[in-house]
Amino acid sequence: MMKHLKELPQYAKFVSCVEEHHLLSDQDNVIVAVSGGADSVALLCLLLAYMSPARILVAHVNHGIRGDEAFRDAQFVQDLCADLQLDFQLKEVDVPTIAQEAGLGLEECGRLERYRFLETLAKERNAVIAVAHHREDRAETILMNIARGCGIDGLKGISYRHGNIVRPLMDFDKKELLDVCTAANIVPMVDGTNFEDCTLRNRVRHTVLPYLTEAFGRNMTDKLIDLSEHACMDSAFIDEYAADVFERVVEKERYLWVVDRTAFYQQPDAIQYRILRRVIASVQNAEQEFLYPEGKDLTAEMIRRVRAHLLQGKSGKIVEIGKKIQCQIEGNRGVIYYCTEFDPEDCVKCPEIEIYALDQSQPFDFESNQPIHCAYFDFDALYAKTEGILERIEMRRIRTGDNFTPYGMTGHMRLRKFLIDHKIPLSRRKILWVVAIGNEILWIPGIRRSNIGPITNTTKNIIKIKVKMEDIYDGE
Repeated sequence: MMKHLKELPQYAKFVSCVEEHHLLSDQDNVIVAVSGGADSVALLCLLLAYMSPARILVAHVNHGIRGDEAFRDAQFVQDLCADLQLDFQLKEVDVPTIAQEAGLGLEECGRLERYRFLETLAKERNAVIAVAHHREDRAETILMNIARGCGIDGLKGISYRHGNIVRPLMDFDKKELLDVCTAANIVPMVDGTNFEDCTLRNRVRHTVLPYLTEAFGRNMTDKLIDLSEHACMDSAFIDEYAADVFERVVEKERYLWVVDRTAFYQQPDAIQYRILRRVIASVQNAEQEFLYPEGKDLTAEMIRRVRAHLLQGKSGKIVEIGKKIQCQIEGNRGVIYYCTEFDPEDCVKCPEIEIYALDQSQPFDFESNQPIHCAYFDFDALYAKTEGILERIEMRRIRTGDNFTPYGMTGHMRLRKFLIDHKIPLSRRKILWVVAIGNEILWIPGIRRSNIGPITNTTKNIIKIKVKMEDIYDGE
């Protein structure tokens, strides 16, 4: 339907960009984000000339911000898809309300909601997402990043590919895209807010870039793109080196990221920053969501603070990073993690309990027959301890006031003292599960059982307590 566009120089440029940066394969399905403006309409036209319409789904989001103009744009995209016989998906979102509730700006909230919708469609269709960023967008982003105080990564601007998001128009300027729309005989919509200085990007586009071009007597967009290309090459080299160092300096222990402080100290400053950025970007919350995905919103000041803490902090000291992420010093270890506050009443689990008679003809050595996820106790001792109500045996997080009598010892001791004496750091204690009766600890899975109910030559029946492997403390 758009085959005549293949004669345009823009089409050859489009194909070159796609192939050079490996943006699309012959099997890819594509979700195309189409706002109705010239950029996204040109993207759709070039994709139609390049691939089968059956592999294309057009997506449009009405953010509920621009009133009748927004409904006009949505109807335009829907009618265009009907004319081109393309699948179409529309989502209407009340961005002003969502932004107010979440404490976000309209622009940021709209972007998040748009990409959330696109990602949902991409998962459903096993597709990549094509968006219409071009050269001017790339240059504007670099200037905005410089204004925020970026490092070398910020100088890269917008990438050709980011995960499953592809940008095949990165080599195009605005005029080239308008010419594609003209050749396709399509008059795109015009967003009235594009001419207002209501956003930072618009102010950069209308004021800053023209001023710099006039002041320096040269096209600053071209110069910023050159800067971006050099930054991309330099950053790729540093990333590759830092990735190799990362494996030697950082270890993952369940949800904890552990930095070897000695090895970290020996690295150049640039590599230290890369390591910390990658670690913090990898931390997830209780819902397994990345709090700073790909380092987004992670500032240089935050990384400087964590770096100083790792290099100079004393054991036991904690520094807050942001979004409930903490860095704690534990001797030669710097532990970075999401600080989860457990409600003792919400985390009680029921361990699996089995009861069976002891074969007196074959003495039972419970120590050698005790895998990490099981513990054995004298039935009569636990029956008496629970006053005949075995359901009182519970699995939970540690609590203030817990007592523990380690196996082979007599007399109670505070569980906290036992953990400190055995050099179990605070960050690891946060993830411990214990099996307990009231405030008496029967067993710390993966660490030690108590002296309560040991199996002796007088034991007649055994209680076997079993827990899930994934709940067990994974330390020493």
